Amino acid sequence: MISAMFGAIAGDVIGSVFERNNVKSKTFPLFDAASRFTDDTVLTVALAHSLISGEDAGRTMRSFHARYPDAGFGPTFRAWIEAGDGAAAPRSASNGAAMRIAPAGWAAGSLEVVLAEAQRLTVLTHDHPEAVAGAQATAAAVFLARTGATKGELREFVEARFGYDLSVPLDAVRPGYAFDLSCAGTVPHAIRAFLEASDFEDALRNAISIGGERGSELRDNETV
Repeated sequence: MISAMFGAIAGDVIGSVFERNNVKSKTFPLFDAASRFTDDTVLTVALAHSLISGEDAGRTMRSFHARYPDAGFGPTFRAWIEAGDGAAAPRSASNGAAMRIAPAGWAAGSLEVVLAEAQRLTVLTHDHPEAVAGAQATAAAVFLARTGATKGELREFVEARFGYDLSVPLDAVRPGYAFDLSCAGTVPHAIRAFLEASDFEDALRNAISIGGERGSELRDNETV
């Protein structure tokens, strides 16, 4: 699980400085003086903690939010926090569901259990089928990669199970890609970034080079 978290956290930190200043190239410095972790890292660690400890995931996310309230949480997530324990989940399809879910890919030795855990952890704050699908696709990709599936097998499963089109090269996506908060509009490209990558760093550069994200103050919500 630690390796999956390092990957998610590295992507969050490296990508943080490009939220307001998108790049459409793979040539950029990996780290900057302004690089930081965001709410996506906070909630990735929160979900990992919940899975390891068995503590309630909703309460754990609330606890971690209290520790890092200025990490960039969006208004919908903050409203869920303020509504208190047991509050109904927002009807959100945003990609925050996928950004925090990597630990679920290590939650069990069975793909079906991983998918079930991804759904369970997602519907707490993202009560929308597209958010569940994005989180499940991400967790499934982590599980398949760690258990030795080839990139071809991973692509075949994700396309068949979730209906995502992973055939579009990033070179074709990059020029016209713009701001998109949805799981459906971002998760397929993120997985494609992995499929095209030659190594870990190349995967990060692929993902960031697509552009399209904006700063948290411009988002309807960053995490939910």
